[in-house]
Amino acid sequence: MADPVLEGLVEYELMVILPPDMTELQLNERVGEFARFIELQGGKVLHREVTPLRPFAYRIKKHDRGYYVTFHFSCPTEKVKDFDRTVRIEMGVVRHLLVACQKHYEFKGIMEYEKEAED
Repeated sequence: MADPVLEGLVEYELMVILPPDMTELQLNERVGEFARFIELQGGKVLHREVTPLRPFAYRIKKHDRGYYVTFHFSCPTEKVKDFDRTVRIEMGVVRHLLVACQKHYEFKGIMEYEKEAED
């Protein structure tokens, strides 16, 4: 398998919090929109996780809970700045965080971390 860095791709992790007033259908449509948007930027979704509705530690934009959606994806580095701006302004998220992954990063979602904590 070719090294994504050599192809101009870097792996990123995007976590978005979506509002709690979405139906399951709306939530699935929004998750699909994010995946398509990543692909339109020349990227590829490697993993994704959608958590059930979760409470916040404090209110964010008048919400006290939300859906956490995490994407692990590869994307051309030159597209990331515009990608981050579009997510922040146009995608209707409560909060988001986009970070570059270290080399040899292995995706673990919230649900997996919680399961490990229980064990």
